[in-house]
Amino acid sequence: MGVAAFACVLAVGMSTSVAESASAATRLGGIDMMRVCATQNGSAWWVPYLTSQPGNAYSWRCWNDKYHASRGIDLNGGCRILYGNGAYALTGDTRSPYAWSCYR
Repeated sequence: MGVAAFACVLAVGMSTSVAESASAATRLGGIDMMRVCATQNGSAWWVPYLTSQPGNAYSWRCWNDKYHASRGIDLNGGCRILYGNGAYALTGDTRSPYAWSCYR
């Protein structure tokens, strides 16, 4: 088996196990982006917004109008803030910023 074929088989096997893990996980709820931005950045001045590419799940950022600054959001960390240790984020649709949920 060539290297490319092996890599393809490995990638397919990995995606199957990730999907199986997600289906076995318990959905805890959605993500309160407002609370996560404020908590992760230490101030209520930080609010969530969507980048100029709102058509994907990875377009969330935190914005501070006072300092005109933008930062990323750690969604796995956000799930731990909201639901405790062991919680993590998964999206049900990579084309939608509103498809995020927390699981354990």
